Amino acid sequence: MNTTLRNESDVSAFLSYRYLPGKLELSERVVKAAHSDPTRGSRVELIERGADALRKTISTIVAECSNDVRHVVPLSGGLDSRNILAAILDNVPRERILGITFGIPGTFDWELGARVARAAGVDHRHIDVRPGEFDWSRERLISSAEDCGWPTKLFRNMDSLKGGFEQHELTENCVYWHGFLGGVVSGGRLPDTESETWERAQNVFVGDNYYFPDLAAPGYDPKEHVADEPALPRDVLNYDEQLDIGLRQRYYIGPDLFGRDEMAMPFHREPFLSFMLNLPREYRVDDPIYPEIGERVAPELYQVPTENTWGLSPDAPKTRVRMRIIRDMIETRVLSVLGWPRPSKHASHFDWNRELRRSDPLQELVEPALVSLKRRNIVPWLSPTEMYREHRAGKGDHGGHIQMLTSLEMIVQASEP
Repeated sequence: MNTTLRNESDVSAFLSYRYLPGKLELSERVVKAAHSDPTRGSRVELIERGADALRKTISTIVAECSNDVRHVVPLSGGLDSRNILAAILDNVPRERILGITFGIPGTFDWELGARVARAAGVDHRHIDVRPGEFDWSRERLISSAEDCGWPTKLFRNMDSLKGGFEQHELTENCVYWHGFLGGVVSGGRLPDTESETWERAQNVFVGDNYYFPDLAAPGYDPKEHVADEPALPRDVLNYDEQLDIGLRQRYYIGPDLFGRDEMAMPFHREPFLSFMLNLPREYRVDDPIYPEIGERVAPELYQVPTENTWGLSPDAPKTRVRMRIIRDMIETRVLSVLGWPRPSKHASHFDWNRELRRSDPLQELVEPALVSLKRRNIVPWLSPTEMYREHRAGKGDHGGHIQMLTSLEMIVQASEP
Protein backbone atom coordinates (compact mmCIF):
# COMPACT_ATOMS: atom_id res chain seq x y z
CA MET A 1 0.00 0.00 0.00
CA ASN A 2 1.17 3.57 -0.69
CA THR A 3 3.35 4.52 2.27
CA THR A 4 1.79 8.00 2.44
CA LEU A 5 -1.59 6.38 3.16
CA ARG A 6 -0.46 4.87 6.43
CA ASN A 7 -3.75 4.05 8.11
CA GLU A 8 -7.53 4.30 8.08
CA SER A 9 -7.36 7.97 9.02
CA ASP A 10 -5.15 8.84 6.03
CA VAL A 11 -7.42 6.90 3.67
CA SER A 12 -10.43 8.75 5.09
CA ALA A 13 -8.69 12.08 4.58
CA PHE A 14 -7.75 11.23 0.99
CA LEU A 15 -11.26 10.13 0.03
CA SER A 16 -13.07 12.99 1.73
CA TYR A 17 -10.73 15.89 0.91
CA ARG A 18 -9.91 14.42 -2.56
CA TYR A 19 -6.23 14.60 -1.59
CA LEU A 20 -4.20 13.80 1.50
CA PRO A 21 -3.40 17.00 3.40
CA GLY A 22 0.17 16.73 4.65
CA LYS A 23 2.34 18.94 6.81
CA LEU A 24 1.59 22.66 6.40
CA GLU A 25 4.24 23.76 3.91
CA LEU A 26 4.74 27.18 2.33
CA SER A 27 7.29 27.49 -0.46
CA GLU A 28 10.32 29.71 0.05
CA ARG A 29 8.92 32.05 -2.60
CA VAL A 30 5.63 32.46 -0.75
CA VAL A 31 7.38 33.03 2.59
CA LYS A 32 9.68 35.64 1.09
CA ALA A 33 6.79 37.36 -0.69
CA ALA A 34 4.72 37.41 2.50
CA HIS A 35 7.55 39.24 4.30
CA SER A 36 7.70 41.95 1.61
CA ASP A 37 6.51 45.49 2.28
CA PRO A 38 2.80 46.30 1.89
CA THR A 39 1.73 47.26 -1.62
CA ARG A 40 0.46 50.84 -1.39
CA GLY A 41 -0.88 53.43 -3.79
CA SER A 42 -4.06 54.72 -5.36
CA ARG A 43 -6.30 52.29 -7.20
CA VAL A 44 -5.22 53.67 -10.57
CA GLU A 45 -1.54 53.46 -9.61
CA LEU A 46 -1.91 49.90 -8.32
CA ILE A 47 -3.60 48.70 -11.50
CA GLU A 48 -0.76 50.08 -13.60
CA ARG A 49 1.91 48.70 -11.27
CA GLY A 50 0.18 45.32 -11.19
CA ALA A 51 0.13 45.15 -14.98
CA ASP A 52 3.83 46.02 -15.08
CA ALA A 53 4.59 43.37 -12.44
CA LEU A 54 2.79 40.67 -14.44
CA ARG A 55 4.56 41.67 -17.66
CA LYS A 56 7.98 41.67 -15.93
CA THR A 57 7.32 38.29 -14.32
CA ILE A 58 6.41 36.63 -17.58
CA SER A 59 9.20 38.29 -19.57
CA THR A 60 11.68 36.96 -16.96
CA ILE A 61 10.36 33.41 -17.38
CA VAL A 62 10.46 33.67 -21.18
CA ALA A 63 14.09 34.85 -20.99
CA GLU A 64 14.92 31.66 -19.08
CA CYS A 65 13.64 29.53 -21.98
CA SER A 66 15.54 28.67 -25.14
CA ASN A 67 14.66 30.73 -28.21
CA ASP A 68 13.22 27.79 -30.14
CA VAL A 69 10.98 26.38 -27.40
CA ARG A 70 7.24 26.17 -28.02
CA HIS A 71 5.04 27.85 -25.42
CA VAL A 72 1.89 25.85 -24.63
CA VAL A 73 -0.79 27.90 -22.87
CA PRO A 74 -3.98 26.32 -21.47
CA LEU A 75 -6.94 28.48 -22.48
CA SER A 76 -10.32 28.44 -20.78
CA GLY A 77 -13.30 30.67 -20.16
CA GLY A 78 -11.57 32.34 -17.21
CA LEU A 79 -9.22 35.30 -16.92
CA ASP A 80 -5.91 33.82 -15.73
CA SER A 81 -5.08 32.09 -19.00
CA ARG A 82 -5.74 35.13 -21.18
CA ASN A 83 -3.61 37.29 -18.86
CA ILE A 84 -0.71 34.86 -19.25
CA LEU A 85 -1.18 34.59 -23.01
CA ALA A 86 -1.23 38.35 -23.54
CA ALA A 87 2.01 38.87 -21.61
CA ILE A 88 3.68 36.02 -23.51
CA LEU A 89 2.66 37.66 -26.80
CA ASP A 90 4.77 40.67 -25.81
CA ASN A 91 7.85 38.42 -25.77
CA VAL A 92 7.29 35.48 -28.12
CA PRO A 93 6.34 35.26 -31.83
CA ARG A 94 2.81 33.95 -32.37
CA GLU A 95 4.01 30.97 -34.37
CA ARG A 96 5.80 29.62 -31.28
CA ILE A 97 2.68 29.75 -29.11
CA LEU A 98 0.02 27.04 -28.91
CA GLY A 99 -3.25 27.42 -27.04
CA ILE A 100 -4.71 24.18 -25.70
CA THR A 101 -8.10 23.55 -24.11
CA PHE A 102 -9.05 20.47 -22.08
CA GLY A 103 -12.69 19.63 -21.57
CA ILE A 104 -15.87 18.57 -23.30
CA PRO A 105 -17.84 20.13 -26.17
CA GLY A 106 -20.66 22.49 -25.25
CA THR A 107 -19.01 24.11 -22.23
CA PHE A 108 -17.70 27.62 -21.71
CA ASP A 109 -14.10 26.43 -21.45
CA TRP A 110 -14.37 24.51 -24.73
CA GLU A 111 -15.93 27.38 -26.66
CA LEU A 112 -14.27 30.43 -25.11
CA GLY A 113 -10.75 28.99 -24.99
CA ALA A 114 -10.84 28.68 -28.77
CA ARG A 115 -12.21 32.22 -29.13
CA VAL A 116 -9.38 33.62 -27.00
CA ALA A 117 -6.86 31.85 -29.25
CA ARG A 118 -8.49 33.29 -32.38
CA ALA A 119 -8.49 36.78 -30.89
CA ALA A 120 -4.79 36.41 -30.09
CA GLY A 121 -3.95 34.96 -33.51
CA VAL A 122 -2.33 31.79 -32.16
CA ASP A 123 -2.76 28.13 -33.06
CA HIS A 124 -5.16 26.18 -30.87
CA ARG A 125 -6.01 22.53 -30.14
CA HIS A 126 -8.86 20.91 -28.23
CA ILE A 127 -8.37 17.83 -26.05
CA ASP A 128 -11.69 16.02 -25.55
CA VAL A 129 -11.51 14.22 -22.20
CA ARG A 130 -14.69 12.16 -22.58
CA PRO A 131 -14.21 8.38 -22.23
CA GLY A 132 -13.89 6.92 -25.70
CA GLU A 133 -12.34 10.15 -26.95
CA PHE A 134 -9.45 10.11 -24.46
CA ASP A 135 -7.36 7.16 -23.34
CA TRP A 136 -8.35 6.80 -19.67
CA SER A 137 -6.47 3.54 -19.32
CA ARG A 138 -5.28 1.77 -16.19
CA GLU A 139 -1.69 2.18 -17.40
CA ARG A 140 -2.05 5.94 -17.83
CA LEU A 141 -3.59 6.42 -14.39
CA ILE A 142 -0.98 4.29 -12.63
CA SER A 143 1.73 6.24 -14.43
CA SER A 144 0.14 9.50 -13.27
CA ALA A 145 -0.02 8.26 -9.69
CA GLU A 146 3.67 7.31 -9.85
CA ASP A 147 4.68 10.66 -11.36
CA CYS A 148 2.65 12.63 -8.85
CA GLY A 149 4.16 10.89 -5.84
CA TRP A 150 1.40 12.05 -3.49
CA PRO A 151 -2.21 10.84 -3.09
CA THR A 152 -4.50 13.17 -5.03
CA LYS A 153 -7.59 12.60 -7.13
CA LEU A 154 -6.82 11.15 -10.57
CA PHE A 155 -8.52 11.76 -13.95
CA ARG A 156 -7.26 15.35 -13.94
CA ASN A 157 -5.67 17.93 -16.22
CA MET A 158 -2.14 16.55 -15.92
CA ASP A 159 -3.38 13.24 -17.32
CA SER A 160 -5.05 15.15 -20.15
CA LEU A 161 -1.90 17.19 -20.72
CA LYS A 162 0.26 14.11 -21.16
CA GLY A 163 -2.26 12.55 -23.51
CA GLY A 164 -2.61 15.75 -25.49
CA PHE A 165 1.14 16.15 -25.83
CA GLU A 166 1.37 12.62 -27.18
CA GLN A 167 -1.60 13.13 -29.51
CA HIS A 168 -0.22 16.35 -30.97
CA GLU A 169 3.45 15.29 -30.84
CA LEU A 170 4.40 17.93 -28.28
CA THR A 171 6.51 15.75 -26.03
CA GLU A 172 9.78 17.63 -26.58
CA ASN A 173 11.02 21.23 -26.54
CA CYS A 174 7.86 22.69 -25.00
CA VAL A 175 7.19 24.76 -21.91
CA TYR A 176 3.75 24.49 -20.35
CA TRP A 177 2.30 27.57 -18.65
CA HIS A 178 0.14 26.92 -15.60
CA GLY A 179 -2.05 29.27 -13.59
CA PHE A 180 -0.97 27.80 -10.23
CA LEU A 181 -1.86 30.24 -7.39
CA GLY A 182 -3.74 32.51 -9.80
CA GLY A 183 -6.99 32.23 -7.90
CA VAL A 184 -5.13 32.68 -4.62
CA VAL A 185 -3.08 35.78 -5.35
CA SER A 186 -6.07 37.45 -7.00
CA GLY A 187 -7.97 37.11 -3.71
CA GLY A 188 -10.57 34.84 -5.28
CA ARG A 189 -10.21 32.17 -2.58
CA LEU A 190 -10.25 34.45 0.46
CA PRO A 191 -13.36 34.30 2.69
CA ASP A 192 -15.48 37.44 2.93
CA THR A 193 -14.40 37.86 6.55
CA GLU A 194 -10.81 37.15 7.58
CA SER A 195 -10.31 34.53 10.29
CA GLU A 196 -8.90 36.22 13.39
CA THR A 197 -7.94 32.95 15.10
CA TRP A 198 -6.27 29.77 13.88
CA GLU A 199 -9.23 27.69 15.08
CA ARG A 200 -11.61 29.79 13.00
CA ALA A 201 -9.33 29.40 9.95
CA GLN A 202 -9.27 25.63 10.48
CA ASN A 203 -13.07 25.52 10.53
CA VAL A 204 -13.32 27.63 7.38
CA PHE A 205 -10.79 25.40 5.65
CA VAL A 206 -12.70 22.23 6.56
CA GLY A 207 -15.96 23.81 5.38
CA ASP A 208 -14.44 24.65 2.00
CA ASN A 209 -12.39 21.49 1.43
CA TYR A 210 -14.07 18.56 3.20
CA TYR A 211 -15.82 17.50 0.02
CA PHE A 212 -17.07 13.92 0.53
CA PRO A 213 -17.65 13.45 4.29
CA ASP A 214 -19.69 10.28 3.69
CA LEU A 215 -16.58 8.53 2.29
CA ALA A 216 -14.70 8.92 5.58
CA ALA A 217 -14.69 6.21 8.23
CA PRO A 218 -17.15 6.62 11.12
CA GLY A 219 -15.67 8.84 13.80
CA TYR A 220 -13.07 10.46 11.55
CA ASP A 221 -12.30 14.05 12.56
CA PRO A 222 -11.50 16.16 9.46
CA LYS A 223 -9.45 18.59 11.56
CA GLU A 224 -7.02 15.75 12.28
CA HIS A 225 -5.33 16.54 8.95
CA VAL A 226 -5.37 20.32 9.39
CA ALA A 227 -2.23 21.85 10.92
CA ASP A 228 -2.40 22.63 14.64
CA GLU A 229 -0.57 25.93 14.31
CA PRO A 230 0.32 28.48 11.62
CA ALA A 231 3.63 28.66 9.82
CA LEU A 232 3.77 32.47 9.99
CA PRO A 233 2.27 35.21 12.16
CA ARG A 234 -1.11 36.49 10.99
CA ASP A 235 0.28 39.98 10.31
CA VAL A 236 2.74 38.44 7.83
CA LEU A 237 0.25 36.19 6.00
CA ASN A 238 -3.38 35.77 6.99
CA TYR A 239 -4.36 32.41 8.45
CA ASP A 240 -6.89 31.54 5.74
CA GLU A 241 -4.29 31.95 3.03
CA GLN A 242 -1.69 29.94 4.94
CA LEU A 243 -4.01 26.94 5.01
CA ASP A 244 -5.10 27.32 1.40
CA ILE A 245 -1.55 27.68 0.06
CA GLY A 246 0.14 25.33 2.52
CA LEU A 247 -2.40 22.49 2.28
CA ARG A 248 -4.81 22.68 -0.63
CA GLN A 249 -2.48 24.26 -3.19
CA ARG A 250 0.51 22.26 -1.96
CA TYR A 251 -1.09 18.81 -1.87
CA TYR A 252 -4.05 19.01 -4.26
CA ILE A 253 -2.66 21.13 -7.10
CA GLY A 254 1.09 21.20 -6.47
CA PRO A 255 2.10 17.51 -6.69
CA ASP A 256 1.41 17.52 -10.42
CA LEU A 257 3.58 20.59 -10.96
CA PHE A 258 6.62 20.91 -8.72
CA GLY A 259 9.89 19.44 -9.90
CA ARG A 260 8.93 19.63 -13.57
CA ASP A 261 11.38 21.73 -15.57
CA GLU A 262 8.85 22.18 -18.37
CA MET A 263 6.38 23.99 -16.08
CA ALA A 264 6.13 27.79 -15.95
CA MET A 265 4.03 29.18 -13.09
CA PRO A 266 4.03 32.99 -13.30
CA PHE A 267 1.70 33.60 -10.35
CA HIS A 268 4.27 31.85 -8.15
CA ARG A 269 7.10 34.13 -9.30
CA GLU A 270 8.36 37.63 -8.59
CA PRO A 271 7.55 40.47 -8.78
CA PHE A 272 3.86 39.61 -9.31
CA LEU A 273 3.60 37.28 -6.30
CA SER A 274 4.80 39.89 -3.78
CA PHE A 275 2.75 42.63 -5.39
CA MET A 276 -0.53 40.71 -5.16
CA LEU A 277 -0.04 39.04 -1.76
CA ASN A 278 0.64 42.40 -0.12
CA LEU A 279 -2.24 44.38 -1.58
CA PRO A 280 -4.74 45.80 0.91
CA ARG A 281 -7.55 43.31 1.50
CA GLU A 282 -10.11 45.67 -0.04
CA TYR A 283 -8.33 45.37 -3.41
CA ARG A 284 -8.33 41.58 -3.28
CA VAL A 285 -11.78 40.78 -1.83
CA ASP A 286 -14.19 43.71 -1.52
CA ASP A 287 -13.48 45.40 -4.86
CA PRO A 288 -10.67 43.37 -6.46
CA ILE A 289 -8.35 45.02 -8.96
CA TYR A 290 -7.09 41.78 -10.53
CA PRO A 291 -9.57 41.88 -13.44
CA GLU A 292 -8.53 45.46 -14.20
CA ILE A 293 -4.86 44.49 -14.07
CA GLY A 294 -5.59 41.76 -16.59
CA GLU A 295 -7.56 44.10 -18.82
CA ARG A 296 -4.61 46.50 -18.83
CA VAL A 297 -2.31 43.66 -19.91
CA ALA A 298 -4.73 42.11 -22.41
CA PRO A 299 -7.31 44.69 -23.57
CA GLU A 300 -8.09 42.90 -26.85
CA LEU A 301 -8.55 39.52 -25.14
CA TYR A 302 -10.90 41.05 -22.57
CA GLN A 303 -13.40 41.64 -25.36
CA VAL A 304 -13.91 37.87 -25.50
CA PRO A 305 -16.79 36.66 -23.27
CA THR A 306 -15.94 34.94 -19.99
CA GLU A 307 -17.21 32.00 -17.99
CA ASN A 308 -17.91 34.21 -14.96
CA THR A 309 -20.32 36.33 -16.99
CA TRP A 310 -22.03 33.26 -18.52
CA GLY A 311 -20.69 33.79 -22.01
CA LEU A 312 -21.21 37.55 -22.06
CA SER A 313 -18.52 40.22 -22.25
CA PRO A 314 -16.61 40.91 -19.00
CA ASP A 315 -18.28 44.31 -18.62
CA ALA A 316 -21.83 43.03 -19.18
CA PRO A 317 -24.39 44.52 -16.75
CA LYS A 318 -25.25 42.26 -13.82
CA THR A 319 -28.94 42.28 -14.79
CA ARG A 320 -28.06 40.89 -18.21
CA VAL A 321 -25.88 38.19 -16.66
CA ARG A 322 -28.74 37.18 -14.34
CA MET A 323 -31.11 36.93 -17.30
CA ARG A 324 -28.61 34.71 -19.13
CA ILE A 325 -28.33 32.44 -16.07
CA ILE A 326 -32.11 32.10 -15.83
CA ARG A 327 -32.40 31.36 -19.55
CA ASP A 328 -29.72 28.67 -19.40
CA MET A 329 -31.34 27.07 -16.35
CA ILE A 330 -34.68 26.86 -18.15
CA GLU A 331 -33.09 25.44 -21.31
CA THR A 332 -31.18 22.82 -19.31
CA ARG A 333 -34.33 21.76 -17.42
CA VAL A 334 -36.40 21.48 -20.61
CA LEU A 335 -33.72 19.46 -22.44
CA SER A 336 -33.40 17.12 -19.46
CA VAL A 337 -37.16 16.50 -19.37
CA LEU A 338 -37.09 15.77 -23.11
CA GLY A 339 -34.33 13.21 -22.58
CA TRP A 340 -31.56 15.32 -24.11
CA PRO A 341 -29.39 16.16 -21.10
CA ARG A 342 -26.49 18.49 -21.73
CA PRO A 343 -23.40 19.13 -19.62
CA SER A 344 -23.23 22.13 -17.36
CA LYS A 345 -21.80 25.08 -19.26
CA HIS A 346 -19.30 25.44 -16.40
CA ALA A 347 -18.12 21.82 -16.51
CA SER A 348 -14.39 21.26 -16.98
CA HIS A 349 -14.59 17.47 -17.06
CA PHE A 350 -16.90 14.73 -18.25
CA ASP A 351 -20.02 13.92 -16.23
CA TRP A 352 -19.11 10.88 -14.14
CA ASN A 353 -22.71 10.12 -13.26
CA ARG A 354 -23.72 9.97 -16.90
CA GLU A 355 -20.64 8.30 -18.37
CA LEU A 356 -20.59 5.51 -15.78
CA ARG A 357 -23.98 4.42 -17.11
CA ARG A 358 -23.22 4.59 -20.81
CA SER A 359 -19.46 4.44 -21.47
CA ASP A 360 -18.05 0.95 -22.03
CA PRO A 361 -14.40 2.10 -21.72
CA LEU A 362 -15.06 3.77 -18.36
CA GLN A 363 -17.02 0.79 -17.04
CA GLU A 364 -14.25 -1.59 -18.13
CA LEU A 365 -11.75 0.50 -16.16
CA VAL A 366 -13.81 1.17 -13.05
CA GLU A 367 -15.53 -2.14 -12.31
CA PRO A 368 -12.40 -4.31 -11.89
CA ALA A 369 -10.73 -1.51 -9.91
CA LEU A 370 -13.60 -1.47 -7.42
CA VAL A 371 -13.64 -5.27 -7.18
CA SER A 372 -9.92 -5.19 -6.39
CA LEU A 373 -10.36 -2.41 -3.84
CA LYS A 374 -13.09 -4.34 -2.03
CA ARG A 375 -10.88 -7.43 -1.92
CA ARG A 376 -8.08 -5.43 -0.24
CA ASN A 377 -10.45 -4.41 2.59
CA ILE A 378 -8.84 -0.96 2.79
CA VAL A 379 -12.24 0.72 3.19
CA PRO A 380 -14.26 -1.78 5.27
CA TRP A 381 -16.82 0.91 6.13
CA LEU A 382 -17.76 1.19 2.42
CA SER A 383 -18.97 -1.23 -0.23
CA PRO A 384 -17.42 -0.02 -3.51
CA THR A 385 -19.01 -2.72 -5.69
CA GLU A 386 -22.49 -2.21 -4.20
CA MET A 387 -22.13 1.54 -4.73
CA TYR A 388 -21.28 0.86 -8.37
CA ARG A 389 -24.28 -1.47 -8.83
CA GLU A 390 -26.63 1.10 -7.31
CA HIS A 391 -25.28 3.76 -9.61
CA ARG A 392 -25.61 1.62 -12.73
CA ALA A 393 -29.19 0.77 -11.72
CA GLY A 394 -30.07 4.45 -11.37
CA LYS A 395 -30.68 4.17 -7.61
CA GLY A 396 -28.27 6.98 -6.83
CA ASP A 397 -25.69 9.29 -8.34
CA HIS A 398 -22.35 8.13 -6.95
CA GLY A 399 -20.05 9.31 -9.76
CA GLY A 400 -17.84 11.52 -7.59
CA HIS A 401 -17.49 8.82 -4.94
CA ILE A 402 -16.63 6.19 -7.53
CA GLN A 403 -14.00 8.46 -9.07
CA MET A 404 -12.30 8.77 -5.68
CA LEU A 405 -12.47 5.03 -4.96
CA THR A 406 -11.05 4.24 -8.40
CA SER A 407 -8.29 6.78 -7.80
CA LEU A 408 -7.49 5.09 -4.49
CA GLU A 409 -7.14 1.70 -6.15
CA MET A 410 -4.88 3.10 -8.89
CA ILE A 411 -2.67 4.79 -6.28
CA VAL A 412 -2.37 1.55 -4.33
CA GLN A 413 -1.52 -0.38 -7.51
CA ALA A 414 1.13 2.22 -8.35
CA SER A 415 2.87 1.54 -5.03
CA GLU A 416 3.06 -2.22 -5.59
CA PRO A 417 6.23 -3.90 -6.89
